Amino acid sequence: MKVGIVGAGFSGLLSALKIAKYMDVEVFEEHARIGYPRHCTGLVSEYVFNYLGSEVGECTLNSFNRYIVRHVSRPNDEIELRFKERVYLIDRPKAEQYFADVVQSYGGIIYLSHGVKSVDARDTSISLMDGSKKRYDLIILAEGSRANIVRKLGLCREIKYLIGVQAVLRVQNELDHPYVLFGDDLSNEFFGWLVPIDEKNLIAGLADAVEPYNKLKRLISRYLRQFLNASQLSYEITEIFGGLIPMSKPCNQVINKVIGLGDAVSVTKPLSGGGIYGIYRQVRELESLKSLCSPEDLVKEYSSRVKRLLHELRLQHLIKDLINRKFNSINNLILRIIDSRINCIKVVDYDKLVIGPSEILKVLKLITLSVYN
Repeated sequence: MKVGIVGAGFSGLLSALKIAKYMDVEVFEEHARIGYPRHCTGLVSEYVFNYLGSEVGECTLNSFNRYIVRHVSRPNDEIELRFKERVYLIDRPKAEQYFADVVQSYGGIIYLSHGVKSVDARDTSISLMDGSKKRYDLIILAEGSRANIVRKLGLCREIKYLIGVQAVLRVQNELDHPYVLFGDDLSNEFFGWLVPIDEKNLIAGLADAVEPYNKLKRLISRYLRQFLNASQLSYEITEIFGGLIPMSKPCNQVINKVIGLGDAVSVTKPLSGGGIYGIYRQVRELESLKSLCSPEDLVKEYSSRVKRLLHELRLQHLIKDLINRKFNSINNLILRIIDSRINCIKVVDYDKLVIGPSEILKVLKLITLSVYN
């Protein structure tokens, strides 16, 4: 089976990696190098980390068994999110380069600086910016969050985005674990984060729809010092990166013999903004169908299996909508949890955001009380 893949980002390269042994793969990337532009923090669960392969261990920067959640209006209070399994921080550009190297070692071809103009789902063809056209048995659309081709094909009619901006900082004081920061002056719709890379470097990030760069500056200048326990803050910004975060419900995943992957079809977790988990689930299903010789059968079976992921994501969207209806924003929910003296939440499943039974009862009680108050 001959497969054309649009996009050499995480989803495009991971899918190529998992099927290149069994299919003829060609990948088209508009940029001149792999891993550019960088836009993702790179946090993955232990389950996803293991699926990516032991070699990705060389791309690991750090790992954690807990996050600390704070609301900036309650600087002395915090909620500990304690994980059953570890969470890994990977160097995503380095991992993508590793994927590309393996794909090419299997005989797959990666065309850099090859922009795709359009995809025709009727004859399963890819038209390039240079005027050439190639036909395939199957096409995978992994074009990223802009989703220009996906929208033209009608898989996604409208996608809501937040803008995620991040900075790598060199600091004097060590940060022991990630912080998740809430507050209306940081983000009305999402949150900020501080993630330690090593003893002297960390990632400060934030997502919002309005002035995210100014709000990230505020996070760094106003709040970073208290988390580093430093009387005076000294830091150097060594890198700034970011991109669009799809926040809409999942799009249609297939049309004819074309499959959409990753941010292009909005399989981002709505409560955390994480996109790698959805990619992992999609690629895992795609890989499991490698023995099917007919592209029609592959697409039909893939469409059936991926429904489980879509149901899971839609449930998370439902929970998010419920939070917004009852508390007006996630910021207000965090305040209510803090004021209710819930200071530790055990997270059984990082990917599916499943918390322990006692924590479920506490949060359900909090939501129930808010309905009648």
